[in-house]
Amino acid sequence: ALLLRMIFRGLAVVYSAAVSFRLMLYRERFIHDHHLGVPVVSVGNLTVGGTGKTPVVELLAKSLRDKGRRVCILSRGYKSKRQKKAPWLKRIGARLGLFEKTPWTPPRVVSDGEKVLLDSHVAGDEPFMLARNCPGVPVVVDKNRVKAGAHAIKHFGADVLVLDDGLQ
Repeated sequence: ALLLRMIFRGLAVVYSAAVSFRLMLYRERFIHDHHLGVPVVSVGNLTVGGTGKTPVVELLAKSLRDKGRRVCILSRGYKSKRQKKAPWLKRIGARLGLFEKTPWTPPRVVSDGEKVLLDSHVAGDEPFMLARNCPGVPVVVDKNRVKAGAHAIKHFGADVLVLDDGLQ
């Protein structure tokens, strides 16, 4: 028990130093946060899976929508698969050097607020469920939440962004 306590105290010191260093990077503006100009509500915690975050996102999005807000749900699309490009498109794009020159790919729109556009394999289970259960609320999936948020604001006029599992 004493050995384990010493190991965990040592790990705690290393973790504390890493967090302090990260905060210093933000404070000194080496790393900066991104402001999209709209409120962002992050639903999440440090627990992974099964704690009811997605139903809370659904309830919150519906409530905001019903109060007249133009809400959009953002998700990272856990366990989703990218849509594959057609083989002929890959070959042509590779020959022309298009895929290497365009690192930016648009976020995947699971729902535009009117209809569900992607299935659960491409979108991920939770974003697909949110898209089906929240009519009138666009659902956008991307690993980069800032990019997804900017897309939601530009293309859907979102004035509130709700992050599903925001601490993921």
